[in-house]
Amino acid sequence: MKRSEIAKYFAKFGKRGGKARAKKLTAVQRKESARKAAQARWAKVKKMGIANLDRRGPYG
Repeated sequence: MKRSEIAKYFAKFGKRGGKARAKKLTAVQRKESARKAAQARWAKVKKMGIANLDRRGPYG
């Protein structure tokens, strides 16, 4: 198998994996995961030294 064929094969699992994981998590767990992701995004922005962002967020 070529590398691109292998990547396509495993990409199918990645697409299913997120939905399956979300189904398993409780609402509280999903909220916590989203909170951590938002904190990580904002930390990245602060590290880059971007200032004067509005309420829409760093990717806005």
